[in-house]
Amino acid sequence: PMLLFVTRSPWPLLISIGLTLAIGIGSFATRDDRGTPESSASAPDPAGGPAYVAIGDSFTAGGAIGELQPGTGSCLRSTRNYPSLVARELGYVLTDVSCFGATTNDVLHGDDGLPAQVAALNDKTALVTVSIGGNDYGIYTSLMLTCMRTSKPTDPGAPCRTALSSKLAGETSSLAARVGKVLDAVTKRAPKAKVLVITYARLMPPTSTCSAIPFSRPDVGWFASIEATLSKAMATAARNRSLPLV
Repeated sequence: PMLLFVTRSPWPLLISIGLTLAIGIGSFATRDDRGTPESSASAPDPAGGPAYVAIGDSFTAGGAIGELQPGTGSCLRSTRNYPSLVARELGYVLTDVSCFGATTNDVLHGDDGLPAQVAALNDKTALVTVSIGGNDYGIYTSLMLTCMRTSKPTDPGAPCRTALSSKLAGETSSLAARVGKVLDAVTKRAPKAKVLVITYARLMPPTSTCSAIPFSRPDVGWFASIEATLSKAMATAARNRSLPLV
């Protein structure tokens, strides 16, 4: 398969994250917080276009952007998330197995009544998008909840960084290996597919802030550096597969 590494424009996903945060920041945690969701995955229509499988977490599922997909349950897959828009625009038959709060373990093994996301793949799959890793170790949950609780725009220091930097440094170091296991499973199950590794949209600007961000300026920069680390881990996993990158 061909593996591509794509960085998306953040604005559509920033809208998604804002809306899903409104539903409840606690949903960023583990599947235990969300009950047992239903899967909306279905076998592609062989008479339709090329088969496309979307793998990922809330950044892929999209949450409350327009209407939810039928049968999405607590996975909160939007009918206007990027897999749905891509499939409609390019004529692909979409199987969207992305799920709010999913981790790399959920992608590989499933959890709480949901099958593994990779189970939707087969040798007929033509396109796979993968965006996963931010929920491993509760990374995004820790960032959002701790920064919201401890950091204020008027703070001269970086209380969120002080609280989390040593913890997250150890956890993010193993992300490339975790994402790599997902990519290995994807390429094994879908040997003919083009695989696109999609980085997370950046929620924080790297060098400046604004009044809409409720964290101190030093914490905004540090938060952005953790987001960059996540993207780097995904890129490393892709490159370590010895497959072409674009």
